[in-house]
Amino acid sequence: MAVSVPLKHRSTSPAAQILARIASEVGESLFALWFSGDDCIRVEGNAVHVLADSDFESRRIQKGYASLIRRISTDVLSTPVHLEFAVREGTRDAVAEAVPRPRLSVERVERTVDPVSLIFQPKKAGPAEEPRVPSTVERTYVRPRHQLKEFAFGTENEFVRAAVKQVVQCPGQYSPLFLFGESGSGKTHLLEGLTSELRAMNRNGSCIYVTAEQFTSSFVHSLRGGGLPNFRRKYRDVEVLAIDDVHFFANKRATIHELQYTIDHLVRAGKQLIFSSDRAPIELSELGNEVLNRLNSGLVCPLHFAGEASRLEIVNRLCRERNLNWPADVSSLIAARVTRDGRKISGAVNQICAAAAVRNLPIDRNFVQDLLGSGIRTSGRLTTINQIEKVVADFFGVSPNDLRSGARIQKIGNARMVAMYFCRRHTAAALSEIGEYFGGRSHSTVIAAIRRIEAMAEENAEILISAGRFPIKEVIDSLANRLRLA
Repeated sequence: MAVSVPLKHRSTSPAAQILARIASEVGESLFALWFSGDDCIRVEGNAVHVLADSDFESRRIQKGYASLIRRISTDVLSTPVHLEFAVREGTRDAVAEAVPRPRLSVERVERTVDPVSLIFQPKKAGPAEEPRVPSTVERTYVRPRHQLKEFAFGTENEFVRAAVKQVVQCPGQYSPLFLFGESGSGKTHLLEGLTSELRAMNRNGSCIYVTAEQFTSSFVHSLRGGGLPNFRRKYRDVEVLAIDDVHFFANKRATIHELQYTIDHLVRAGKQLIFSSDRAPIELSELGNEVLNRLNSGLVCPLHFAGEASRLEIVNRLCRERNLNWPADVSSLIAARVTRDGRKISGAVNQICAAAAVRNLPIDRNFVQDLLGSGIRTSGRLTTINQIEKVVADFFGVSPNDLRSGARIQKIGNARMVAMYFCRRHTAAALSEIGEYFGGRSHSTVIAAIRRIEAMAEENAEILISAGRFPIKEVIDSLANRLRLA
């Protein structure tokens, strides 16, 4: 397919001819990524100067396109050429030695208290500012950013708590940090809170939190004339970059390509990257192996739904924020009856307050119990053998009939063992019933399959699925999230 050449590169100058030929061979997206700017190519005699905005970009162009540029330049100039790769004057990399950048370091967080306690300590108040009277336009409510000290980890998310402590104590050591969990498990809260905490520790450095949609929109705008160099400086000249909902990048090739080199640039510089998704990396095949390898190279943490103790902590925090003074047994009832999703807990508290105001009744246990029974209550979804079979078969890339067949292919056998493991743990079915469902197998076969999966989980061994070999713990966590059993 022919590639349209930008008008500014259709002149007859040698540099313009070289750029036009490069654009026609590499395609529009790669050309926009690496050859932006009118002065990207300069020709002086038989010397061809290739300019970029940073040392990183210059090295990347030299590594990936030197032979192409040399061939095209030799053809256009009809003489052997000498290539020179350099950084444009006036860019940040060009003046980096004169103006050193502040960097996060372990010493920055060494205090008289354990660095771990930073997570749960409120930030010190800054200098007093003169109050400003908001205009009429500014009266719209804007949700304040979540704070890390407000997050209820609980025993169900001890691993995530430990990972967050390490990131706060030594930013860049575990980079990227990848958090995944179903909607409502608290990913956005944790990303916003962690970014805010790191920003408070490093006021001279840039700490950015964006959604994947915002990152993509900004990138597309830069390609359409907003300035790709400015985009790269914004997202690569940072101490911390947090991107929420990275599954949004699926099948967006140009954005994924840019993300890949942004990750490389920041990891190489020792900066902290934080990502979140509703799925584990092994389920994000649409992002491509290059990006998935980078996401898996740091620390991958499953984020589980809040347990009852954590839900009670959330209810109590909401009461403090809204100055609600109701009996303790009301909070306990809400935490017990409204399960799994933090947003649903907030919605239930809102509905209770609204209903009490409309009916002009006091909020007590009987009132809340009646209200919860009338429709607010949310509970774990009932899981059946049939549901587990469908989800596991889809995840492993086989059919439900394969799981019930006598096939002994490794991928099918693995899927069948995992399905039996979930059926035993998350349904009331007897071993004989599970065996009968999966092809008339004996209860001893089911026991052997369950023990095999448990042994693999203890060793964190890898298991074969359609996308390749992955740690069994990640497979179990991903399936639990799909089945909403986490």
